[in-house]
Amino acid sequence: MRAAAISLNVGLSPEDHATPIGQTGTSGEDALTASKLSAMTLLLESLRIENYRVFKRLEIPHLGRVNLLVGRNNSGKSSVLEAVRLYATRGAMEAVQAILESHDEARLPSSLKQLFHGRDTAWRSQSEIRIGPFEDDRVLVIGISDGKPAVGPTMARNTRYAHVSPHGLTTEATARLWDLIALTDLEAYVTDALRIISPDIERISFVAEDRAKRVPLAKLSTHPRPVALRSLGDGVNRLLGIALSLAYASGGVLLIDEVENGIHFTAQQRLWELIFRLSHRLDTQVFATTHSWDCIEAFQLAAAADPNEEAVLVRLDVHADAVSPTTFSERELAIVTRERIEVR
Repeated sequence: MRAAAISLNVGLSPEDHATPIGQTGTSGEDALTASKLSAMTLLLESLRIENYRVFKRLEIPHLGRVNLLVGRNNSGKSSVLEAVRLYATRGAMEAVQAILESHDEARLPSSLKQLFHGRDTAWRSQSEIRIGPFEDDRVLVIGISDGKPAVGPTMARNTRYAHVSPHGLTTEATARLWDLIALTDLEAYVTDALRIISPDIERISFVAEDRAKRVPLAKLSTHPRPVALRSLGDGVNRLLGIALSLAYASGGVLLIDEVENGIHFTAQQRLWELIFRLSHRLDTQVFATTHSWDCIEAFQLAAAADPNEEAVLVRLDVHADAVSPTTFSERELAIVTRERIEVR
């Protein structure tokens, strides 16, 4: 079983193509209820990454349902998201290729070796990337054989995942995700998310601009005719991508790089509240990165208001050739923000 991709930003398994959300013989409400009654297990309760990108060895002993990664440039925040993506897809070639292409590495002569710590100059035939929880029997092992990834077994099947890049989703990916949740109860959650920035949005739909492209339109309470959603600003479209990806990733994992992009600081707490509420209801684990203090404060306030205590902040620090993580629980994060202790 291999992971196929909606686009370079959103991934799903072949089974997911055949059984989109809300069209599996149960209603959207049934899907939500089933998710709430599930074991609510996390894909990763801890994380160890070895020999991947900047990480010779990184160990994060505790993860929550919603995890925010902070740190200076090139400290490995996005690399953690990549590692989780590889783990969720069991090292599928499509995921590997998407990661390489996102860094303009796919056409380099030794492209796969760029993923290894030290890149191609440090790579040896026995070199292995290892990603997974502290329990060794669930670790993904990636090597190279005959110029292709050689992957060791991990889970019985792929995990549903969605990835939102710093630039958001493509229009095509957004339209395809909308099709998966349209006419289900999840559609209302997506519309509610858009109202964080534009309270006058009543509903949205995708229409064909031409044979090759569909674009989102919004019906506003303040205007008699539909308007292009993109005309309402980048923030609304960023929210649409995040909300659709969160709905799609039900039972799996959502990865958001630079979550604050395009979102005014006054709207970020409500965004985090939505993420906490839906991630718990849909049994989704979330990993996000940020450079923004406003985003950290909004994360803390939303976490404090959430009754489930599922938030973890992870700071990555670079020391010589090593990256060390520091984790903050919700209580510790409250002290950090109250005292304005620098953690970015």
